[in-house]
Amino acid sequence: MKFITIIAFLISICCFSQSEFYLASRQQASSVSPIYTSANAANPNPETTGQTMGFVNAQNSSYTTSTTQVFDGVEAVYVDCNGTYPCGYEIQTTGINIGDEIRVRYRIFIEGSGTGNHFARTRVSDGWQNGTQQNIGQGNRNEWVQVDRTDIASENNPNLQGSTSSVVTGITGFYIDEVILEKGN
Repeated sequence: MKFITIIAFLISICCFSQSEFYLASRQQASSVSPIYTSANAANPNPETTGQTMGFVNAQNSSYTTSTTQVFDGVEAVYVDCNGTYPCGYEIQTTGINIGDEIRVRYRIFIEGSGTGNHFARTRVSDGWQNGTQQNIGQGNRNEWVQVDRTDIASENNPNLQGSTSSVVTGITGFYIDEVILEKGN
């Protein structure tokens, strides 16, 4: 009985030490903090169904929520191009200050077939330092694609923007889901 007690004690010390070490290493390695807080269908934490709050300034488009194509959760935000191009969207941000390095990630599903590209952007005119863009080409139709950009804010709470090129055929709209913004500094 004494032998079993000693073995159980040694196992508990070993497991506790490993768990404590793992937690400490995860806390030190993680210097990012999620900051996207808009209550809408594209926010994974928490998802707010029936809401498009934070999606603003639609360019030749309108916003609704949809269960047709969903990457994560129950709904996604649908950007309806209404047959007019270029077609685009803007996403408002909060909690971002001048000089913050922000990693922007979200999923987009471009509906339809045809020609033309979609560009996910952080634009200088919207308050970003570098103005980066990710081209989602013609081969990425009817599938989820991850947008992943990193930029530095040159003003507080800069918007994110995406749009199709002006020469587009066959794209009816796009779904946006799992918007995650992380502050890296």
